[in-house]
Amino acid sequence: GTCPPLCHGERQSRQQSPKSLHHCSKKTNSMAKNALLGVLESTVGKYVLGLDANSLNVAVWSGKIELSNLQLNVQAINDELTRRAQAAPNLALPIRVVTGHFTSLRVEVPWARITSRPVVVKAGGFEVVVEPYDHLQGVTDLNAKKRREARSDEIVREEEERQRRNALWKLT
Repeated sequence: GTCPPLCHGERQSRQQSPKSLHHCSKKTNSMAKNALLGVLESTVGKYVLGLDANSLNVAVWSGKIELSNLQLNVQAINDELTRRAQAAPNLALPIRVVTGHFTSLRVEVPWARITSRPVVVKAGGFEVVVEPYDHLQGVTDLNAKKRREARSDEIVREEEERQRRNALWKLT
C-alpha cells in the first residue's frame, strides 16, 4: 500500500505492516480533520460556540463534514451587526440576536474537482431569536445619524416621485 501524501509526503514501501498502515491512515485523518477544523474556525468559528474536534464528524476523503448541536455566538454576531451599521447607517438592520443554534452544519467538499465544483454548506435545524434594536442608538457620530436621516428622506422622495410617474403613466 501507499501512504497518503499528507502523512509523510512520499510513497512507503510495500513491506509495511498492517499496524503501520493503520497508524498512517489514522494520522492522515487526524491531520485532515485538524486542517478542516482550522478552516472552519477561521470562517464560521467567530460566530459559532463550541466548534471543536468533538463536534466535528468527518469522513475526510469522502468530502463530507458534519458539525452538530452548535450554538451561535450571539455577542460576535451582534458586534458584527453594530460594526456594519456604523459603516453603512442606511443599511443597518434594526435587530439584534437574542439566541440561536442549529442542529447540524454539513459541508460537502468535492476533492476530485475542488477547482471547478462548489463547496456546499447546508445548515439544518437553524433557529434564531431576534428582537428590535437600534445599533446606532449609542453612537455619538452625528454625521452617521445625519447620513441615515438624509438617506431616509431621499428614499421617501424617490418613492413619491415613482408614484407620481406611475400615476401620470396610467393617465396617458
